[in-house]
Amino acid sequence: MVLMKIANLFHGTITRSRYFLTGLGLSVAKFFIDWAVIYFVFHKDAQNYFDSIDSYYFLGDTFSSLESLMFQQGELTINLTLLAITLPFMLIGIGLTLKRLNALSIHPWLLILFFVPYLQLFFFAFLSVIPSMGARSGKTKTLKGDWLSQYLPKKPILAAAVSIAITSAFGALIIFFSTHFLRVYGGYLFVGLPFCLGFLTTLLYSPDHEVSFREDMGVGGLSVFFVAIVIFLFFMEGVICILMMLPLALLLSMIGVLCARAVRHSFDSYKGGQLLLLALLLPSLMGFETIGLKPTEWQVTSSVIVKASPEKVWKKVVAFSEIPVPQEFIFKFGIAYPTHATIVGRGVGAVRRCHFNTGDFLEPITQWDEPKLLAFGVESEAEPMTELTFYHNLRPPHLDGYFVSKKGQFRLTQLSDGSTLLEGTTWYSHAMWPETYWHLWSDGIVHQIHMRVLNHIKKVAEES
Repeated sequence: MVLMKIANLFHGTITRSRYFLTGLGLSVAKFFIDWAVIYFVFHKDAQNYFDSIDSYYFLGDTFSSLESLMFQQGELTINLTLLAITLPFMLIGIGLTLKRLNALSIHPWLLILFFVPYLQLFFFAFLSVIPSMGARSGKTKTLKGDWLSQYLPKKPILAAAVSIAITSAFGALIIFFSTHFLRVYGGYLFVGLPFCLGFLTTLLYSPDHEVSFREDMGVGGLSVFFVAIVIFLFFMEGVICILMMLPLALLLSMIGVLCARAVRHSFDSYKGGQLLLLALLLPSLMGFETIGLKPTEWQVTSSVIVKASPEKVWKKVVAFSEIPVPQEFIFKFGIAYPTHATIVGRGVGAVRRCHFNTGDFLEPITQWDEPKLLAFGVESEAEPMTELTFYHNLRPPHLDGYFVSKKGQFRLTQLSDGSTLLEGTTWYSHAMWPETYWHLWSDGIVHQIHMRVLNHIKKVAEES
């Protein structure tokens, strides 16, 4: 019911003055909401989170402003809160733009410009200046099919199969083009493509007649699942990466479905040629989105309390013995895990080697404050995971240099009862966008790796 009410917001028309003033008001409102949340709720300096006016484009939240928000440094909770605030503003912006296109009698395929960084500003200015083309009632209409719709089947099951097959093939080709040809894991791949899957599947499923909301949502969701199956079967990705991607993809495909339903309600012509143009526009934009963008350096700290003195714990931190085979669920799915650690030398300049099941981390010591602090850089690192797949030696591009461990440290603090607070910290970055979403997964994985090591050190230190 909630999604249906949201869909109803996309119908009808809006004047240019109301479009401009509403968009401007939303932008100002969102700025102060974000500022108030950061300052009063999280007690942070808001200036550290708003390094560019790009975060507050006209209408407040377009695709690029979402990405610029996600590139900010900060705590995970703050970023997720800001993202949650952003999504409803983005939906309202899409609805307003559809209403304005309806008032100008412009076909809604032009909505794609809403998601193009910088070009969107000219698009918004155009919609705010050009007068309406006449009164359009905004009532529900039946789309008039063109040459493409004539070739699409009318029976529901067959229509669903054909639309899903077309969009699945399209989605798999876009993924291959972005990851294996451009070697870019960016926002157009993880945000733009799922939106297009829901949007295109809905219009291909019923190009010239209205169907139920549940049918559209079902077909749009199935298109995402079938793309996942295709990229798994065709040797492009493993199970764990696909499962990580699905929650975001399903949410964005639903937004695409809502926009496609608004198109059917507000416009009376179906343009197959413009549909194909939309399909070609997405890959043409993929190569430009990460120009000048620098991945954020994230920090993860985990801790345990060890019932032993810092001197005893230190000996187990510098080098630790073989850790038993992991029982944690995430490591059984292919995520790399540490097995033991060795060290050559003593003090700054010594070389620590942390052995993983996929290789070794070579860690030159940068700080040696026995028994308080051991800090190290990362000269080389193991592969982050082994893909869970039917195929041997599957190696997607994201295994090479997309997750980068920068440095790490162990800090030991003696407590009043003689025990030791042992903290492990890792600084890392990853070249996958939107960063806030992938940061959520990466933080959890790094924390699990930390706890595997810290709990082992705790066990052997207390036993000794």
